[in-house]
Amino acid sequence: MLSWSNQKKFLYLLLALFVLGLVAGIPVYFKFVKKAPTCFDGKLNQDEKGIDCGGVCVQICNGEAIKPIVLFERYFKVAPGVHNAVVLVENNNIGLYALRVPYVMRFYDKDSALLAETYGETFMSNSKLFPVIEYSINTQARDVARMTFEFLGEIDWKRGVYPDPKVEIQNKILREDKGKPRIQAEIVNNEVYKISNIPVVALVYGNGGNLIASSHTLVDEISGKGRVPIVFTWNEGFSEVPAKTEIIPRLIPRELTR
Repeated sequence: MLSWSNQKKFLYLLLALFVLGLVAGIPVYFKFVKKAPTCFDGKLNQDEKGIDCGGVCVQICNGEAIKPIVLFERYFKVAPGVHNAVVLVENNNIGLYALRVPYVMRFYDKDSALLAETYGETFMSNSKLFPVIEYSINTQARDVARMTFEFLGEIDWKRGVYPDPKVEIQNKILREDKGKPRIQAEIVNNEVYKISNIPVVALVYGNGGNLIASSHTLVDEISGKGRVPIVFTWNEGFSEVPAKTEIIPRLIPRELTR
């Protein structure tokens, strides 16, 4: 039988081994047995709305995003068999955006024969109205009677809210030059950094709020705190007296282009 002093030593040794086991075992337990919840563990945990989606997870759950609304589709004849088209889209998803959204525009004659189809991609800002523009569409020397527009496949939504670059339009003037409409304006960069390759769209509306004309240009570069003149022209007069003009720069937030 062990003496009292040896029993105490033995108990201290057992206690020391127990503490050492805890110190060594807890990390092993959390690493190999009980792992911290993640957005890639195939489990509905944390504050997720679905398995590995929603809540703190970047992945968007099916049904979480609202389908973008197409507010209108318009086409304009610019020459025999050549048309431009504008589609105005609204993304009502707060905190959701998409970098590359493929779409197709299709153009038909009065007998519903397909004249042309045009494919492209667009950037979709969160909770924003934005135009989708296609120019110089070859319609086989025939007039367009109707068009359709649709997004292709599932939209790859991303979660995040990013401020748009601080760019504004100033000194906008609509006038006629020898019977041809012309819009002059300045695009102003209020950021301290340079912004490059800026598509800019001009929309002209009639008294009833209907779109009667559109045009576009590409601004190569604006220096920080700089401004650049922009001009939009048309070869023919408008079908009615314009009531409102709108100029929209299509800008991707700087954080998403890095």
